[in-house]
Amino acid sequence: MVLSDFEKHRIDTEFALSQVAQYYNALEDQIHRLKDEKLEQVRKLVEEGRLPNGFEQSFIEGFEITIARNFRYSYIVLLCLVAENRLEAICDYVQKQKALPLRARDLAGDSFAKCTKYLKQMAQVPLTQITYWAEADDLLKIRNCIVHTEGRIQKSRDSGRLRDLCKQKKGITRSGEEPNEVLVIGPQYCIAVTDHMIETFSRINIEIGYADNPQKDLQ
Repeated sequence: MVLSDFEKHRIDTEFALSQVAQYYNALEDQIHRLKDEKLEQVRKLVEEGRLPNGFEQSFIEGFEITIARNFRYSYIVLLCLVAENRLEAICDYVQKQKALPLRARDLAGDSFAKCTKYLKQMAQVPLTQITYWAEADDLLKIRNCIVHTEGRIQKSRDSGRLRDLCKQKKGITRSGEEPNEVLVIGPQYCIAVTDHMIETFSRINIEIGYADNPQKDLQ
């Protein structure tokens, strides 16, 4: 069976996102193993009287807002990188199929903005009607905060939206008080946003595939 260009593209996208999801599962396992190992060391030091009683809870809280946070920061950055690469791949597919003179990367703006504009205008993909598309925009804001301000909300250009997300989204919280609070990402958010990105790209590919094959039921 010979796959069409669209089917190859769709499979590549699904594979890339599934690999990211698998990486996240491995990452959480590593976080839990490291936490258990360090906690055992802390408990021994408490028993020996070298650390105060009750220090275990302080360690757990500190671990979550420092070491675990940084591990999950790295995952968010990776997820965004893969998502942007796959968006560019979708735009390249559209450019090739329609023989358009411009590619998405020829437009002005960051990668996400370029691809958004290209898919809306060149491929007529109704992005705002796609479930979880807004999640992609929020994910980008979180990534930018991590990359450009090391998670410091006050210094982010999207500080208002990030504070709203901390109130509204499970797995997104703040450590510290204004103006020095830092973004903390938990497993609930990582799992949810990964699922949402997989669904988002599935819907985009359905729109693209349906436009190429209007007589084929891609639902």
